[in-house]
Amino acid sequence: MDSWYGIDIMNGDISSIIFSTANNLTGKIPTKIGDLKGLRTLNIGSNQTMQGSIPASIGNLTLLNTLTLYRNNLSGPIPASLNQLTLLKSLHLGTNFLTGLIPDLSSLTSLTYFDISSNLTLTSAPIPTWIGNFTNLQTLYLYSANRNGTIPNELQNLTNLKYLHLGSNQLSGSLPVWIGNMTGLINLYLNTNALTGQITADFSNLQNLTQLILYGNQFTGQIPPSINKLANLQVLQLFTNSFTGSIPYMGDLINVTNFNISTNVNLTPAPIPDWFGNLTKLSVLSLANTKRTGVLPASSRIWQT
Repeated sequence: MDSWYGIDIMNGDISSIIFSTANNLTGKIPTKIGDLKGLRTLNIGSNQTMQGSIPASIGNLTLLNTLTLYRNNLSGPIPASLNQLTLLKSLHLGTNFLTGLIPDLSSLTSLTYFDISSNLTLTSAPIPTWIGNFTNLQTLYLYSANRNGTIPNELQNLTNLKYLHLGSNQLSGSLPVWIGNMTGLINLYLNTNALTGQITADFSNLQNLTQLILYGNQFTGQIPPSINKLANLQVLQLFTNSFTGSIPYMGDLINVTNFNISTNVNLTPAPIPDWFGNLTKLSVLSLANTKRTGVLPASSRIWQT
């Protein structure tokens, strides 16, 4: 294999182009990029002065396994021709100014990483159900992507998923019960949507979960007691919802560093639970506007730092 800076050659063909992060590329992605039929990796992410649209000719690069164009100033539609890249494992188009509808990309069943987040200029539409075909997917980033409607049941097919970020959209409806079966999840972000109703999912099986981020919705009913079973949880953010009843026992969350259930004004008035003293790794605790009464629990070691 021969190479120049940012470019690798294999069997006489350019196989890899990587100009990301530390570069300052300008201009547009040339249409002739589609002539590099041996290309396997195209990474020109985080060049914030790149402009123009994504050329449809990229769909000719049928050996491509990594396409990284995130954090540029790219605009225009996502080319439907990307659906021809059936060997693609990583598609990273986040943080651009892409427009129109997300095209049918249902043939990309080899994907493990799919990111179109932070494209607020996309046409408002539901999460595509064909994402449920991506059974190898480990990372799904659709936050700030102008998604509406409910969380599609097809996502429960993504049994290898580790990172699910759907925050800052206009998603509605309830939290699906099957979320409790996604045992590989490490991060679950559903914040800043319009999700409603009681949370009936059982979180007990999500033993890999380190971040549970549900703030800024309209959830009602009791805070799920099963959260206490999340032995590896580090960040719990349930603030700005409409939970009711008592705060359930969560004294077993000994790895939590950030615990925020503030601005849940419908909770039953009660003292601060003593079990907060078990959470010795806490660096952030917010109980503002949760109708706490009484005095600070003397037994809680968190007040002694």
